[in-house]
Amino acid sequence: MTSEVSACIRVVAVGTVGAIIAHLKGQSMYSAAFDARACDDAGANGAECTLCEMRFKFCQGHFVYEPISVILFDAIGTVVLGAIMTLFFLGTQDGVKKLFSRRLMGTVAPVGLIYIFGDAAELVAVGLSSPVTVAVVAQSRMLMVALMRYWCLGRRQTASQWITLWSSVCLCIICLLLDPAKPSRRVGTIGKELLAIPLVLLKNCISCGGAVFSEYFLQHQEVKSMPLSLTQCHFKAASMASAFGLVWIQGSAPRMFATTWDRTHHYVMPAGAVTGSPRTPFFGGWNSVTLILGLTLVANNFLIGDTLRRLSSVCKYAAGAFTFALTYAISVMTGARPPNFAQATCCFGIAVLVLVYAVLPQHPGAKKEHSS
Repeated sequence: MTSEVSACIRVVAVGTVGAIIAHLKGQSMYSAAFDARACDDAGANGAECTLCEMRFKFCQGHFVYEPISVILFDAIGTVVLGAIMTLFFLGTQDGVKKLFSRRLMGTVAPVGLIYIFGDAAELVAVGLSSPVTVAVVAQSRMLMVALMRYWCLGRRQTASQWITLWSSVCLCIICLLLDPAKPSRRVGTIGKELLAIPLVLLKNCISCGGAVFSEYFLQHQEVKSMPLSLTQCHFKAASMASAFGLVWIQGSAPRMFATTWDRTHHYVMPAGAVTGSPRTPFFGGWNSVTLILGLTLVANNFLIGDTLRRLSSVCKYAAGAFTFALTYAISVMTGARPPNFAQATCCFGIAVLVLVYAVLPQHPGAKKEHSS
C-alpha cells in the first residue's frame, strides 16, 4: 500500500468516526422529549439548542444525561484500556515502570492540563455569541495548526497545500453561512460577539498547540518504539484532570452525581420520571446510544493517536473538515435537515479537498525533518 493511499485511508477513517460521533451525540439527546419550554430554560442557563449536537459538553441541563459525564467516561476509559494494553504488550514489570515514569508523565501532563483553559474560554464564548459565530471562527484551526507547526517544528507547507487548506476553510465557512437552520434571533450584542472571537481563537490556539506537540512527541524516535496505548494513557490521564477541573468550573457535580431527578438541576428528564424519582449517579439518563458514544470516543482516541504518529497535525484537522462534510450528508440522509444544493456542493468540495491534501507531496524540508 502506497503512503498516499495509506494517508487517505487514515484521514477518511478519522473523519468518518468523527461524523459517527456527531450523529451519536444527536441520537443520545432524547430529542423527542424536547419542547419549547425546555429549550427556553436551557437557553436561559447558557445552553444553545442549535449548538448542542456538535459541542454538547457545554450544554447544561439541556440533555437527559449530564454531557460532561461522557467526557469523563472517555478519559477514564482510555486510561484504563491504555494501561491494560500496555501491561499486555510490555509485561507487568516493564509496563508498570513505563506507566508511572515521571519523565514521560511530566512531558505530556502540561499539554493535557492546559486544555482546561481552552475549554473554559470556549464555554464563555458560547454564552456570549451565536453558534454560527463560534463555528465560523473555529474553522481557522486548519490554518492555525499549519502555522504553529512551522513556527514550532520548522515543518512547512507547500504552495499547493496552502491553497488546499484555504479553499477548505472558505468552503466550510460558506456552508455554515448558507445553513437555513441557523438561528434567526441574535444572541447577545455586537460587543459580546466581538468579545467571543478572541476567546474562540484562544481555544483554537490551545487545541492546535496540543496537536502540534502531540505530533512531535508521538513521532519522536524513542516514543515510536513504545506502544501507542502507553502514550494515550498518559495523554488522557492529564486530560482527565482537566475534565474534572471543567466539572468544578461548570458546577456540574450536583447534577451529575444526583441520586434523584430534580427540576432544579435537570431541565429535561426521562419519560415517566418526576421530581424525586430515583436516578443513577453519573450514568443517570444514559441509554444504549450514549454508551456506544462513550465507547466510540475511547476508540477514537487511539485512532487519532495513530494518525498523529504517522501523519501531521494538519491532517488531523483536515479530517475534521471531512467530518464537517460527512455530518451534513448524514443529517440529510436521516431527515434531520432538508437537502440544500449549495450546501451539498460545498460539502462535496470539502471532502475532495481533504483527500487532495492527504495525497499532496510534503515540503522537502518537512520530509527531511521526519526522516531525521
